Amino acid sequence: MTRNLAWRTVSILTAASCIASLAHGQDVDIDYIDAVDGAWRETVESAVPDFEPARSLLEARRQARTAGEHVRDALNAEGYFDPEIEFAITQDEPPRPRLRIDPGPRFAIGAITLNYDGPPPAEEDQAALRESLTISSGDLAIPARILEAERNLVATLRSLGYAEADNGLRDILGDRDQAEIDVVYFLKAGPRVRFGEVIVPDDLRTSTDYIDSLAPLEAGELYSPDALTAFNRRLAETRLFMRASARLERTSSRTDPETGDEIRNVVLQIEERPRHTGAVGARYSTAEGYGLTAELTRRNLTRSGDFLETQLNLAELARTLDITWRRPNEFGYGRGVVFSTSFSDDTTDAFDRQSVKVGAALEIIENPTFAWTVGTTAEALRETIAMEERDLQLLSLNGGVRFDFSNSVLDPTEGWRADATVTPTEVFGDESTRYVRLSSQASAYLPLGETDRFVLAGRVHLGSALGAAVSDLPSEQRFYAGGGGSVRGYAYQAVGPRDMDNNPTGGRGLTELSFEARWRGSGNFGAVAFVDTGSVSEAVLPTTDDLRTGVGLGVRYATPAGPIRFDVAAPLDRDEGDDPVQVYISIGQAF
Repeated sequence: MTRNLAWRTVSILTAASCIASLAHGQDVDIDYIDAVDGAWRETVESAVPDFEPARSLLEARRQARTAGEHVRDALNAEGYFDPEIEFAITQDEPPRPRLRIDPGPRFAIGAITLNYDGPPPAEEDQAALRESLTISSGDLAIPARILEAERNLVATLRSLGYAEADNGLRDILGDRDQAEIDVVYFLKAGPRVRFGEVIVPDDLRTSTDYIDSLAPLEAGELYSPDALTAFNRRLAETRLFMRASARLERTSSRTDPETGDEIRNVVLQIEERPRHTGAVGARYSTAEGYGLTAELTRRNLTRSGDFLETQLNLAELARTLDITWRRPNEFGYGRGVVFSTSFSDDTTDAFDRQSVKVGAALEIIENPTFAWTVGTTAEALRETIAMEERDLQLLSLNGGVRFDFSNSVLDPTEGWRADATVTPTEVFGDESTRYVRLSSQASAYLPLGETDRFVLAGRVHLGSALGAAVSDLPSEQRFYAGGGGSVRGYAYQAVGPRDMDNNPTGGRGLTELSFEARWRGSGNFGAVAFVDTGSVSEAVLPTTDDLRTGVGLGVRYATPAGPIRFDVAAPLDRDEGDDPVQVYISIGQAF
């Protein structure tokens, strides 16, 4: 085959693939020799930059030359490697640049050759490389695809254990008569590598056994960049370290006696977080009053990546002390256990209640988007409802699933999340009954436009208690609605059935729907308009009967801990005793 054209990569691949799409120039006339219509005509015209009116023939000529260079790069990027582009100047006043374009044939890929700088990889690995090619003879010769195929070859080599794999120069040889280009890739394989030991810093408090449980690799395995990436991700997920990285040793002092592959250790560089972390917070609503929260976290209590978390909540309606001991990865990565104890003292319009609760659960994190739990809880409580006091003991099983496809835990702007729980419970003491409590919630986030400045958010929350009358259910196991985390515009627990003294009684069925239109400015401030609606029924299944709706506006101020929320809401279905306005101040989005 006679070679009429020969280009190095820099003249076609690099220049053509880096073309910037600019606005159509209104001051450049274009004549097409061959038919270039549809998308390709738009490609040519969109490549021509806008120019200010030329002040001289020399400036107009320079504009024509610049426009021609942009058009040539645009055509090259689409596989037209031999265009004929002539430029001229109109005789108008002021003069305008003029292009005469013949794009020529669109080139296809001919032969594809893989060459190696240095020792080639093993025969079976060379075969795997050829199988991994993402281009083939006869494909359109699109430079971006040719470069992507090269990157894929290097990635495949590394996944086969060649840790130092890289690309060298590539040759592109063109044939004008056949409208074909041959592609020659030059690859640097380097030695094939196997993992050695994981080297942990000597002064690390966290136990070596726990670090080993996080490692998704074993000594003797072929090097895998995915395994090393996963190891780094798992180290970050522990929340134990300020900085943590796992990297392969640069050199090797030994080889595998059977395969001849190099063996390189994985070296950890770690800076641990302080063992103790404290935090305080505050909230306020006209319905629930003031609330203060204090948290203390003790990391690595047993040097096994565990957390002892203590949280104290002091509010006008509720006082709680929660102590939680988390042991993540207790039974392997993503398989952890949680032990919990809580003490509470609640005083609301619906009930007065004091309780002590202990529980244990198994938490399974299957992947970043899906997790599930199963556990058991024992509780002893004393409550007063409608002037009737009773002592109860509860034994519950707990099961739950969680999906999270949102882009942020604290302030999501796209995606969705959902969770569901089922809690069968046996009640002893002054009352004897059994029931199953079901609860599910889902929320979705839709950004408008290419940025996340405008977001539409929605939430639905459904609940049901099966197997017992409302009066037999413990007070906290009933469903209530109203308040800052529920139906804004109404007082805490104010939505739903009431007794003869106009106190909330709760119910067995819950329906809540919320919608927000969120806007965030260029700084830290944002605004929200929202509508909440919900109902609580004595029936088992959630219903839309007696929906109570509230509307409002809010302000958000972004912080690293999540947005500070200030909401003002008004009830649309106001009853006697409902205030005309409710105010809520807290941290984090409403959902």
